[in-house]
Amino acid sequence: MDNCRVLISNLLLVILSLCCCMIVVADDTDIFLGDGSSAVGAPNVLFIIDNSGSMIKNPARDAAGNEIAATRWELLVAGLKDILTSSVSTGINVGFMRLADQGAIEYPVVPLNATTLPILNSVVDKMLPWEKQQTRIVGAFFEAQRYFAGKAVSGGLSRNGKVWKGESVWRVSHPDSYNTGASHVLPAGCSVSDFQNIACKDETIAPIPTPLYKSPITSDCQSNHIILLSDGKPSGTVSSLEADIEALIGKQCNGDAPLFPDELCGRSLVEWMASNPANPSFSNSKIFIHTIAYNLFNGDTDEEGAIPFLMDLANLGKGNFYSTYTQSDVKEAILKTLNDIKLIDKPATFTAASVSVNQFNRLAHRNELYFSMFKPSLEPRWAGNLKRYQLGGSPLAIQDQSATNAVDPTTGFFKDTSKSFWSTGTDGDKVELGGAASKLPTPAARKLVTYLAGAPFPSNDLTNMVNSIDPSNTAITSSALLAADATERTQLLNWIRGVDVLDENKNGSTSDARQHLGDPLHSAPVTVTYGGTEANPDISIFVGTNEGFLHAIDAADGKERFAFMPETLLKNIKPQMDNISAQPHIFGMDGSPVVWRHDDNSDQQIKVVDNDFVYVYAGMRRGGRNYYALDVSDRNKPQLLWQIKGGSGDFQNLGQTWSTPIKTRVKIGAAITDVLLFAGGYDPVVDANPTNRVNATMGNAIYMVDAKTGARLWMAGNTVANADGLKLPAMKYAIPSNLEVVDSNLDGLADTIFVGDLGGQIWRFDIQHGSTAASTRVKGGMVASLAADGIGPNNRRFFFKPDISFVANNGSIQMVLAMGSGSLVEPLSSVTQDRFYVFQVPGGSNAPDYATLTPLTEAGFIDRTDTVSGPVASTSWFIRMDGAGEKVLAPSLTINQKVIFTTYIPAPVAACSLTQGKARYFVMNLINGNPVRDMDADGDIDKLDRSQFLATTVIASQPQVLFGEGGEAAATAGPNILGVDLGIDDKLRRSYWYKQPTP
Repeated sequence: MDNCRVLISNLLLVILSLCCCMIVVADDTDIFLGDGSSAVGAPNVLFIIDNSGSMIKNPARDAAGNEIAATRWELLVAGLKDILTSSVSTGINVGFMRLADQGAIEYPVVPLNATTLPILNSVVDKMLPWEKQQTRIVGAFFEAQRYFAGKAVSGGLSRNGKVWKGESVWRVSHPDSYNTGASHVLPAGCSVSDFQNIACKDETIAPIPTPLYKSPITSDCQSNHIILLSDGKPSGTVSSLEADIEALIGKQCNGDAPLFPDELCGRSLVEWMASNPANPSFSNSKIFIHTIAYNLFNGDTDEEGAIPFLMDLANLGKGNFYSTYTQSDVKEAILKTLNDIKLIDKPATFTAASVSVNQFNRLAHRNELYFSMFKPSLEPRWAGNLKRYQLGGSPLAIQDQSATNAVDPTTGFFKDTSKSFWSTGTDGDKVELGGAASKLPTPAARKLVTYLAGAPFPSNDLTNMVNSIDPSNTAITSSALLAADATERTQLLNWIRGVDVLDENKNGSTSDARQHLGDPLHSAPVTVTYGGTEANPDISIFVGTNEGFLHAIDAADGKERFAFMPETLLKNIKPQMDNISAQPHIFGMDGSPVVWRHDDNSDQQIKVVDNDFVYVYAGMRRGGRNYYALDVSDRNKPQLLWQIKGGSGDFQNLGQTWSTPIKTRVKIGAAITDVLLFAGGYDPVVDANPTNRVNATMGNAIYMVDAKTGARLWMAGNTVANADGLKLPAMKYAIPSNLEVVDSNLDGLADTIFVGDLGGQIWRFDIQHGSTAASTRVKGGMVASLAADGIGPNNRRFFFKPDISFVANNGSIQMVLAMGSGSLVEPLSSVTQDRFYVFQVPGGSNAPDYATLTPLTEAGFIDRTDTVSGPVASTSWFIRMDGAGEKVLAPSLTINQKVIFTTYIPAPVAACSLTQGKARYFVMNLINGNPVRDMDADGDIDKLDRSQFLATTVIASQPQVLFGEGGEAAATAGPNILGVDLGIDDKLRRSYWYKQPTP
């Protein structure tokens, strides 16, 4: 009995560990996890506890099926004891039910918080199993449905005098679960605080006046769930239930009673519950069923009937089923079920597809498409993958390996029947199946490397043993891994190599492989052609993940060639392996890599002996403040080229490295120099000021560095010394954006840089080629200021780069800047009125006089939101984002004088699903913002013809144009083909160029 009480008490610990604050920073992950600002939609969870005799009479067994000296109850308790709890938090409503005649509400569903926790603990401490209790599952579900629906108490009316070991074992439903009137009278000696007392054995609830359950459903912004924990098939179901259930569902049951008489209408009941509102006042009040089977093995009498039944209940009830065997299984099953309840499990990709340029035919892309994708979780470790598809068909579509359309038009994600390349089976919309994750080498064969600067004999050769991420490398210390001792150190290193040291697949082995890739939340893959032939090219893909690695993956078969983890991320291995729900999502190498591919003799073959090289550069985004450069010319022997550490040396102002470097060239003195340009990055101080402008403590800078050495060549910022670059006092706000770098005269040198900041300012810089001093290398200043201080509609922010294009206007070429505002770290907010701006800027050689330049403000723009025809009276115009909280959260694309961009509209406050936002794409004339066609096909042109909604409910990626190998073109946003007539298919022309050989 004591063990049973411990079971329920520890079950509360499982729930509490889930309910702690998950997110400590504002971010675009809020669309999956919420911002924690409201508990209006807290889910209702009713646990049905199987307290039948088999749980205490039958011996338990280990994962191999061998009997052990414990009952199933005792082993279950042992499995729950290791659940750790953290501080109590709101966010979930919990109640308990036990099996009885037809089930009784042990305690009603209440918000879990500091006030209710002691009460719940007191109640569950007194829950008692009974040796003669039958497994009346169907009756319990029927009574639970009545409770959620607010109907009359039925099964919980009487204890029927049941006694075991001197205590009253059955229950009537708890007095707080229904409206009692004067109908409930406790027998003499029985009290609410002592329901176990044998004096309570004859307690009843009088049927007159009718006792009606108090439904826990108070809002359409709630989901409702039942979690059943059971070790057996149903038994002893009251036969009169069949008619009652058929009356409820309005049809005959599905015919399972003759084969399984004790199941009666169970399957039909849960299917109806998951498809119909329990409470007519709330249309979304369906009840979803989750089942957890315990300690049932193949060949068991119980297992033969129980497993199929419990699995069917979960499938028909649109919930989760877990078959558990060991103590850790139970813990994991409960946590996963609760996580799925609080989180709509929706796979996603925020990044654009990566395509390979056909190095052998520069007019077209190759038809391979590579998508980095991830699966959100309430646990800190998220699953990710890299998958390959193809572009084909007419019209062009994203296809799987069978050349069939792979994207489901109703979801905007991949069909559940699709089969990506590299995958041996159907992987569909399951992030963790197939793809590069399924092709990981065996743990012993993986080439996982770091760079240990403090090692006794450090080496830039990443394949040197001193850099190997392996237990045998003594240079990686326990302290570097936050390991408690040498044993945990070995476990952590084996785990990150892919050894299933925690037996996560529950096969009884802790030495087999764990095929897992971290989530590439914001890391877009980049491809490099090393050689081969046009028919059989040798291509590698580079992508970062929040597991902490920059991966190199073979495009032919999806196998990992090597993976690099910076030394500073070794400390993240432990929290990832522990995967405690109370911890926030972990970030690692979340930036998008960029590649410098140098083919010295232009033979399309990268050979070190020919002086060819490939360098890969990558930042960390929220993972840190560093940039890393790897020499991957020889993929079997990658080298560390250099690293930049933010907050130190020449990079004191460098914040979190969100800005993807731009590889370009400038002329310094008489020498053409290969450089990287990037912005100063993100400042976490913004997290505490999500809807208000805040002065930066880091990130308010622009950098130019030598691409080969990482040495700083120039910077701009508000504290810059004259000798280092350009001091701009108004550069007060962080700049996480990528830069837009323009080569105005097509001479291969960067001429102009544009970027926006988190204060709503837009900056321009003009490079002074030939200058020998950093102080005169670049001129620049603010060209627009489009936000205001304070929390309000004008606090606009620019997280993404401007889109610069050249247009012919009155016989001259004009440079046009297009850019949308939106806060990426506050995607659910509706405070700010965001815009999409378009304005002309002086061309390359016509740089403004920055000493006298007055920045453009919104007063200088024409509002074209409601105007859809005619010329614009100004070279500067904008449209308002009309959706509540609508934001531009990706760069725009301009092609053939059409500007294309995507937006995100968060779900309204009353919505019941965190991810049910909306995404749409806009297509407008670049010069005046007019619609380009009747997009909604209603016969007229109005402002609605600027945009169309996408099927996806997550933030859409930047639009891009893909060119098929046959010359066709298609506009895409992630896996979505956009309905845009680009008007360029007949304008593509093959051009030839000649490179002067190197002397």
